[in-house]
Formats: sequence, structure tokens, C-alpha cells
Amino acid sequence: MTCLRHPHNLFWNRTNFFKEDSMPIITLTISPRSPEVKEQLIARLTEAAAGTTGIPAEKFIVVIDENPIENIGVGGVPLNKLTR
Repeated sequence: MTCLRHPHNLFWNRTNFFKEDSMPIITLTISPRSPEVKEQLIARLTEAAAGTTGIPAEKFIVVIDENPIENIGVGGVPLNKLTR
């Protein structure tokens, strides 16, 4: 049986689980935006995450999930009715 509390085992498990060659995914859910804005978001989110984590930028995947405001509700009310 492996003891996870032993420092060597903790290090081994972390390095094998969080490999540098993993593909981190950034997911952003927003209302629809233009292709130009999405291009800027992808570039800036990738740059910020790579700079913060030290993981190479080319490893990041950015997914933009666009939802029209009528598909979002706050407090039981559709967002398009709250923004009128």
C-alpha cells in the first residue's frame, strides 16, 4: 500500500498527475461577441494563464461558450427581461 503522506510519494503522485505536457483548458461563458473580440479574448486569456502558471502558451486550449441573454436566468428571471 502506498502512503500518500510520505513526501516522496506526494511528490511522485503530483508530478505524474500534473504533467507539464497536459493541455489546460480555459472555458469562458459569455453572451455572443464578434470574431475580433473572441480572437482578443483567446490571445489574452492564454497569455495571462501561461504567464501565471509557467505552462507554455501553446499547451492551452480556450473554449468560448456563447449564450444569448435569453438563455440565462438570474433569480428565476431571464436576463433579457432584467436588462430592459
